[in-house]
Amino acid sequence: MDILGIDIGTVSVKYLRIRGKGVIISHGDYPHKGGWEDLNFVLTDIKDKEGTDVEIAIAVSSPDILKRSFSIPVMPRDEAKEAIEWAASKVVTTSLEDMIYENIMLGQINERGLQKEEVFFIGANKEYIDILLSVFETVGFRRVNIITDCGVLYLPIIAEKKEGTVAVVDIGGRQTGIYIFDEKRLRFMREILTASESFIDTLMSEFGLSYDEAEQYIIEKGFNEESKNILSFPLDRLTGEVQRTFNVYTRKHPERPITKIYITGRASRIPNLISRIQDAFMEEVERLMSPIEIDEQFLPLYALCMKTEPLVNLLPEKLKARKREMTLQSWLRLATICVVAILLIPSIIMLTDLRKMQVFIKSEQADVASKKEQLRLLGSITTDSRYGELMALNKEVGKKDVTFVTLLKYLSSRLPRDVYIREIGFTDKNKRFDSTIKDLSREHSTKEGSGIRETAKTTPKEDAEASAPSKGAIPATGQSTLAIIPGEPDYAVTLRGYIFGDIDVLEPALVNLVISIERYALLRNVEVSMRETKEIRGKKALEFIITGQCIRHEI
Repeated sequence: MDILGIDIGTVSVKYLRIRGKGVIISHGDYPHKGGWEDLNFVLTDIKDKEGTDVEIAIAVSSPDILKRSFSIPVMPRDEAKEAIEWAASKVVTTSLEDMIYENIMLGQINERGLQKEEVFFIGANKEYIDILLSVFETVGFRRVNIITDCGVLYLPIIAEKKEGTVAVVDIGGRQTGIYIFDEKRLRFMREILTASESFIDTLMSEFGLSYDEAEQYIIEKGFNEESKNILSFPLDRLTGEVQRTFNVYTRKHPERPITKIYITGRASRIPNLISRIQDAFMEEVERLMSPIEIDEQFLPLYALCMKTEPLVNLLPEKLKARKREMTLQSWLRLATICVVAILLIPSIIMLTDLRKMQVFIKSEQADVASKKEQLRLLGSITTDSRYGELMALNKEVGKKDVTFVTLLKYLSSRLPRDVYIREIGFTDKNKRFDSTIKDLSREHSTKEGSGIRETAKTTPKEDAEASAPSKGAIPATGQSTLAIIPGEPDYAVTLRGYIFGDIDVLEPALVNLVISIERYALLRNVEVSMRETKEIRGKKALEFIITGQCIRHEI
């Protein structure tokens, strides 16, 4: 299921839809005037575009998210919980029972010669979280998995750079977040109220511009010759607060000095702002560039959608428990599927092998039964009439084979150039044989035992004609001669082939082929049953079908 990340800022609402392993499907940015009614309007428009079949991850930049830091004595983890709760109740005015909160361990610090553990408290009133969830549920977004602060989302982005201790200054619309990271851990966090609108308010008061005109001016012109002196007042206030934050951090962590400052947020697009900030700091200052094909203002949302477990999740405990239960159920389903697959696959393989064996056995049984039936039929051939039929059939097959070989020899030696035979077909227009067909061989068969004797009934004249070569017979290879058996039915012969050549010589070549076939009397009643001119492999060709009758021959 896709993840829809929604960043509720102080002056805008941004969303980003992610599918799979980081594929960006869509994104958008809406101006936000503040208030639940305006948020409902923005979320409704997002829902109309993206639908509700998504998982929701929420990041909030708001004064309603309380952030405090404090320290406790170094002690074992199992004993530190009560100390953290007691210390947090001292720095937060609201009762902890009315809040949803989490504590982030920032590491050990040296405080007045004593080693202490620094803790960062981040939380929100339960009523605020309940109203926020109800707005999403009213719109139709019911799969809310995470509610977190935008500041903690920069950790996975900075951790990839591996540059030591770095600071991210997120200059938003109405507040600026200062986040310091080191060794893939959040070390310090602070928010100040000097931000983009501080520059806009200055331009409005000095130049008499409206809010929209001042905003357009600061984005298009920034720190130019006309405005740089006017804008230097909010800039000095901003850099001064950032420098004081760095000083507090340095006192707590002198062994890990800040080496680089990344500028991001709405104000990072103001022309010449980053160069003016660089003049106020010794550390290297540069704009936080996006490693993906998207504006850097969407980077926190991208990290939120890709990071399934951020540092802070302000979702109510009952919803967290439901999410954990759903996650556990998903893992149980996956484990069940794996177990069933492990048990089922061998069974399927065994069943498949069994079915193959059954099919093989049935096939062998059918083969054996067929051979038994053949043997039974062959064993039943005991009478002289059956024997005569088999002999006649054997003679018939031999004659047809000899005729086919003779025709092949003739065609191979007599075909004109550029004539190719593709197919030769034989059919008998008459019945192949019946029980009255006799053996017409010159040698008479004699069968002992029963005393039955079959001879060809011919006259002396017919014997002489049978022994002499017939008219039109073609001598075969070797010393054999081709003899025509009189009184036998003819074969119907079909020759299919091609004639290649120029278009004007194809028809004459076909006529010459027919004349040549009839001239040697091997085939009679030769006719062209089909002719068609076509192009084969770039050459002109005439496809033909020639039919005729071939007298049965013997060598």
